[in-house]
Amino acid sequence: MKIGNIEVSNLWLAPMAGITESPFRVIARQMGAGLVFTEMLSAEGIIRNNQKTAMLARIRDEERPAALQIFGWKPEQMAEAARMSQEKFHPDIIDLNFGCPARKILRSRAGSAILKDKNLAKEIILAVKKSVNIPVTVKIRSGWDDKTLNAPEIAALAQECGAEAITVHARTALQRFSGKADWSVIRQVQEGVSIPVIGNGDVKSPEDVKRMMDETRCAGVMIGRAVLGNPWIFSMAKEYLATGKFPSCPDFKEIKRVVLLQAGMMVEMKGEKRGIKEMRKFAAWYFRGFPGASVLRQTLNRMETMEDLHRIFSIEESRLFTAA
Repeated sequence: MKIGNIEVSNLWLAPMAGITESPFRVIARQMGAGLVFTEMLSAEGIIRNNQKTAMLARIRDEERPAALQIFGWKPEQMAEAARMSQEKFHPDIIDLNFGCPARKILRSRAGSAILKDKNLAKEIILAVKKSVNIPVTVKIRSGWDDKTLNAPEIAALAQECGAEAITVHARTALQRFSGKADWSVIRQVQEGVSIPVIGNGDVKSPEDVKRMMDETRCAGVMIGRAVLGNPWIFSMAKEYLATGKFPSCPDFKEIKRVVLLQAGMMVEMKGEKRGIKEMRKFAAWYFRGFPGASVLRQTLNRMETMEDLHRIFSIEESRLFTAA
């Protein structure tokens, strides 16, 4: 599909705080994600040249196409942040977050709170569109609550204002991440606009990807929490969509390769001490369900250097070989 003039395939990596930093985005692209997103970045932080925000906004060539997602509620501030982001970080797409349900974000009138004010949503989209010359997309939720399922209305408004695609997380803001996603809302949005609609919510497997696309007729699927420890879900889903066959899961050698690759990029980005410390959670996720995973995770959670990680893998390979 095309988002403006950007060609992308139909499986997207969702923006997730503390997860979708550059190293993980590189991994997701290697595994077949058609589009990756920065974690949601504060418009104010971008304008103030906040160092942490700038680090999270940097995009490697290996990630492209990549979208930079911003949040805020002041149209002029969102427009300036988008303009500065295009100039400094060169994303392929600017994505506007109208979907975050975090209480801190809602208190600031941003994220899902914007769904309650369609005039504000319109002002933000129009302002951002005028400030950049790259595609602008919008991520929303089904609505604020069960009584205000206004995703179709907001999507139509976004298209009218020039947005080139819209992603719908099929839960309300008040649901946060609880309960079940109502995919019928995605279908309603798809039927009301001509721009690509991307479905999101409760996609945990390749079968879910196909079922969402069949049921909603959405142009693509955004995958979030299911990628934690399993970025292979993109390549597996691509194969399943193409052949109807369920591909095999990665073996220890493949998991080791990916963990070392990501850890190396984390160290390059943040230094060894911080990079390895932040890599602990990822390493633990990668080995969920693995034989002896509980003990292995405890060991990984104590690692402090790349040398520690290599040593842990050597011990684990020896254990597996002996067990075999």
